[in-house]
Order: sequence, then structure tokens, then C-alpha cells
Amino acid sequence: TLVYPISNKDILRISQKYADQAWLSAKVCELPIPLYSLMNTIQAILLCPHAPIAHNKSNKRIRIGYVSSDFGNHPLAHLTQSIFGMHDRQRFDIICYALSADDDSQWRRKIQAEVETFIDISKLTIRDSALTIRSHDVDILINLNGYTKGSRNEIFALQPAPIQVSYMGFCGTLGASYVQYIIADNTVIPKKANIYFSEYIIRLPHSYFVNDHAQSAKYMLEEEEDFAVKDVTRAKYGVPSSVTFIFANFNQLYKIDPDIFDVWCRILKRVEGSILWLLRFPPAGEENIRAEARKRGIDDKKQLHFTSISPKDEHIKRGALADLFLDTPQCNAHTTGCDILWGGCPMITILGNKMATRVAASLLNAVGAPELITKNYQHYENLAVDLATNKQKYIQIRTKIQNARLKNQLAPLWDTLRWVRNLEQAYESIWHRFLSNLEPDHIHVHDIGIHNLNRKAYKPYQQDLGPFGNLHPDQRQTSTYNILHSSQHIPSTNQFFVPTINSLYPPQACPQLYVPISSSSPALPAIQKPTLCYHQNSAYTLPSYLLPPQQLHELRAPTHLIHQANLYPPFVPTPQHHFLNTPGMLYPLANNQIIPSPTQIPRFFFIPASNFIHQYQ
Repeated sequence: TLVYPISNKDILRISQKYADQAWLSAKVCELPIPLYSLMNTIQAILLCPHAPIAHNKSNKRIRIGYVSSDFGNHPLAHLTQSIFGMHDRQRFDIICYALSADDDSQWRRKIQAEVETFIDISKLTIRDSALTIRSHDVDILINLNGYTKGSRNEIFALQPAPIQVSYMGFCGTLGASYVQYIIADNTVIPKKANIYFSEYIIRLPHSYFVNDHAQSAKYMLEEEEDFAVKDVTRAKYGVPSSVTFIFANFNQLYKIDPDIFDVWCRILKRVEGSILWLLRFPPAGEENIRAEARKRGIDDKKQLHFTSISPKDEHIKRGALADLFLDTPQCNAHTTGCDILWGGCPMITILGNKMATRVAASLLNAVGAPELITKNYQHYENLAVDLATNKQKYIQIRTKIQNARLKNQLAPLWDTLRWVRNLEQAYESIWHRFLSNLEPDHIHVHDIGIHNLNRKAYKPYQQDLGPFGNLHPDQRQTSTYNILHSSQHIPSTNQFFVPTINSLYPPQACPQLYVPISSSSPALPAIQKPTLCYHQNSAYTLPSYLLPPQQLHELRAPTHLIHQANLYPPFVPTPQHHFLNTPGMLYPLANNQIIPSPTQIPRFFFIPASNFIHQYQ
């Protein structure tokens, strides 16, 4: 539905079939639907007593739940990594629900560290996931997957929240009666297209497409004049020095259709000394593309240039080496479009008639370059040739794209905090409609502007600080962290809680309460016959629980992987598969044994939350 030339009407029908399938699968859970109105939070807790818990909900704040399988090294996390921490905590209570296990990536760590609450439900069933969300009394639940890999749309079919919204992951309608809204803008979903969406449209100003480049890719502004020193040159990627102009497209190859490839080949013929730079994405596609180019009279050895995919930072820097990015009309550059524009490279596109074919136009409008949006193939071809042959015009366009990234000229596309504040207006609007017993309706959000933004409110996560990074050095040496050391912290059935110490990383990933205790605090009682061991050295004294190897097979979801105070970077949690396969000093040699060497300290341990809480009580 995204790539092939299927009509909007048929896209809606296909999506409705998928939505119906998710609803039928959800019925197997034998839960009342909708959950939010037919089951209260206490009932949800009783049906799923081992569910991860969250802190007490305040009626003064709207509780937002973001559900995604892509909180990791994935384009969605690359784009959204800062928005969860940027939300105004005076007005909003944010919970991220991860449908995938920790991949130990920098994006996962950042999101976990900055969001108020992060809960991994990847090991839970559909039923228990929905019950968990219902027990947290979420007001607005955001589906960041849609019909993409790793999604669990059955959770939304059970309707654990009164308002459910589709955003970002799937560029089209979900066709689901149980998802009331979709976040978009006037470009990607014009009013005349409303009939092809089952959802009501929340239209944000400028562009619905958020990105994090101004925070996570500042190096482009700092290093732009120093590419040679950083070894980011055309020669590094094998581009001949004789090339006069580089056209590029760094999308996956499946987005290229025969019609646009015809146009690209005509452009190459009209611009002498030009090449088309593509990615081996996937590698098997290269020979097919070369064969098609030869059929169209192109010398593929001279005018087609392929390179392999690269890490994110290199990918953004490499994009700046291109002269003009040629968009794919059947499915636009989305994340790649942001990468290219942030690199300062202009992009041209054709305004299509489906949401996925209008995203690049949305990006260009928000960056202040609507003149790069074309109406048809001929207009697209002529503009590409004009920019390649009219040096003065090209320099003006490229300068505009580059200046839009500067702090004093920052375009709306790059202003992430401004985007978040506009989104919050939408959340408040749809929530107030619900509280007023009004039916959902289309929402048009007015731009909050730049004058009332408190840019100092957001404090990005510093990865090199480690778990005790925000504590005073004296506290780091004397404070010990443990779990539920006092019975007063045990939750009642109608009470939730989360970490109280924001400086301990990663507290949001676990439902237990972390509290500072002295080294003289009494030891905790044994749970499931664990080995109780004190790891002591000059800096820390850490009590911890470690399950014996023979009991590993007894672990049941949710099993929370918690990181101890590792004395050495990178202060991050390790995935479960690493724990299960790591030999050597994973377990202590004996109870209360002192291990003098820091390199021998067992750094990871598991705690099955349900057994721990109930047996402790």
C-alpha cells in the first residue's frame, strides 16, 4: 500500500482488513472490549498481578503512553529520541512501552534515561500487555508502529485507553475503528483526502514529521568546514574527480519504480559529467539497477555509482557530498529526506496523491523551500537539470537549505521543542473533548511560535555520566542502591510507583523502586533461593540478587534486567541473551565473599518482579 500505485480507496479497504484481523486476534484474549470502560485499574491488576507497575497518576496531568517496537537502533528512534524527554512534565505524564528487547543502542539508552517512565513489555502476551496499560490508567495511547514489523495492533484492538492515536510508524490509515486519530499536517493529508482515513485528522503546523537532528547531529554544523580533516570526502567513496555534478538517492532500492528511473536516466543524459549515486540497499539490487540503466542507454560504469550502507552519523555526513537529492515519487524519502536536508543538500520531489507520496513535500515546506516541490515528471526533470546547469540558482537554493539549520534562522522542521509543544496542544484538545463527552473531530493546531519556548527546560541525557553521574562525588562513594529495602515501599493494589532517584540509570526500565541506603542496612530476605553476595571495593558496596544457573530456565516474563554500579563505562544494561551466554564470574563464588578485583565483579542480575514483590510481602 505504501510503494505500489494503489488508490487511496483501496488502501483504506486493505487497512480495514488488517484492523479486523487484529480485532479478531484480540478476541482470543477473552477480555471485555473496550477495556478502558469495562474494566477498572484494580481489576486489571488482579488479572495481571505480575504486570510492571508505574507511579501514582495525578489528575492534574494527562498520561500519554507511547507503544513501539522501535525504541532502539531504528529510524523511528533516531527521529523521536528527544521528544519523550521534552514533554512538559507539569502537564503530561509520559510512559514508553517497548515491544522489543533492549538492543543496548545509544538510542534506547537515551530514551530510557530521559522519559519519565520506560516499561519493557516485550516479554508479555498481548493480553497482559493490554492489562498492564489499562492498570496504568493511560489517557492517550500512541501507536508508533501501525502495520510495520514488530507491531502489536491487537493491544490497541483491546482498547486499554479511551483515546488511541496513530503516528509516524505507518504512513497511512490504520482503518481501525478503535484508533480515533492520526497525526498529520495539511500537506500529507489535505482536507479532500479525509474520506480515505478512518481516523480523525490532527493537523500540526508546518510538518507532522518530527526529527532530532538539531540535537543528535550537531556535528554537521561544527564540522561542515572541516570535512577533509574528518575524512568525509568524495574520494573516500570512490567518486571520480572528473564528476561535475552528483545526483543522489539514498532510499532503499525498492522505492525506485520504472517511471522515475526513466526520468533519472534522461536527467543523466542532459547533464554532462553527472552521476547518479545510489546505495546497495539491498546489495542484490545493484546489478538489476545497472541492467535497467543499460536498457535506457546509460553507461552504468561511468554514470551509476553505488556504495554500501553506513552508520547513521556517516550516512548524514556522506549525504552532504551530493549536489542534489532526487526523491522517489511512489514512496518518498522520509527519514532519509531529513538526513539529506540536514546535511545541507537540496532535494526535489513530486507532490503525489497518497500520504507516503507527500512526506518530502511536507519536509520541504517546513524547511522553507517549497520551490523544490514539483507537480509532475516533466517539471521534476526540468528542475533537476536547471539546478545542475544554473550555478547561481543552485548556490542560492543550497545556501537557503544550509542556513535553515542555524540557530538564529532555525526552520520549523528542525525545531524539535517547538514541534513537541504544538503536539501537546493537540493532546490537550482531544483530551478535553473526551472529558466534555464530545465526539472525536478533526483538530487543527495553531503554531505556538518561538517566543514562549523555555529551551532550558529540556536537559538531554549525557551518556558518559553513568548511573551516579548526577550525584555529588561524595554521594557516589557512600551511597548504595538497593530495591525495596523497606516494607513501606511495597505498593498496595491500587497504587503504582517508579524510581525516586532520577540520577540512577536506567531506573525507568524497571518497575522497582530504587532508594539510597547505607552500607549498614540489613540484608534483604532470600527470594527463590538466590545467592546473596556483597561486592565491595574502594568505591561501592552493592548488595544484589543472583539466581543460580539451574534456575535460569524458570524465569518468566516480565524479567527485568538491571544494571549494577559498574565501575567502568559504558554504564549500560546488557541484553538477556548476553547474560545467558556469558561464562566466568557471572555468579559469586560464595555467600558474603569479598571480591577485591573490580574486573571480577558480576555486573548483571535478574529479578522476576512478580515473585519478588509477592514473596517479599
